[in-house]
Amino acid sequence: MSFAVAGNAHACQFSWYHYGEDSTRALIAQEIGSHVSDEYCARFNAKHQLFIQSTAYVLNNVVIGHSIVGIRPRGSKVHPAETFTMVSYDTAGRTSGDAQRLAVRATVRALDNLMSELKTYKVSE
Repeated sequence: MSFAVAGNAHACQFSWYHYGEDSTRALIAQEIGSHVSDEYCARFNAKHQLFIQSTAYVLNNVVIGHSIVGIRPRGSKVHPAETFTMVSYDTAGRTSGDAQRLAVRATVRALDNLMSELKTYKVSE
């Protein structure tokens, strides 16, 4: 499922759109605010939203969390051309909850990478 969600960062209230499981979105919502930078708030927040796509996988001997993040115009349905992707895995995990926690970890790490590259980031219009 996909949802538009409001979040709070230190410097602003921001908009983000999530594609993925509702339960994973709820976990991301608990952590995302501390990973949105003041620079994002100043440069992008007025006209843009964060795009997040997350997936959790449970395989025989490993759980995996995968996330893609980017920035797109507010209200747009486009997939951003410039994205940051992260995968986290654990060979000790066995449950969907373990995989969802890894999807959250992948999301915030990808988001941290995005925030570190805002000076050169280009938003697809």
